[in-house]
Amino acid sequence: MIAALPAVPAYLTGEPVEDVVKPPPCVAEAVIEQHEEAATAAFTGVIAICVAALTARCFLRCRPFPASPGSLKIAVPKLVGSLMG
Repeated sequence: MIAALPAVPAYLTGEPVEDVVKPPPCVAEAVIEQHEEAATAAFTGVIAICVAALTARCFLRCRPFPASPGSLKIAVPKLVGSLMG
């Protein structure tokens, strides 16, 4: 849940900075577009994970947490990584 906090300003300031900072001549516009798409997917994934964590926290508040959430620790980052391309 804490990981979503720095993701918000990083994502929201990306587009305005694009207008201020000019890319170096060796960087193609396609690379910048690809970076923007990956950033959008990553931000969406972080927010979705944060919402899921908050929801789980509310529902499991009075119940013990499952003993082995290890598979989720591996599956969720892989899912977000696959969204990034």
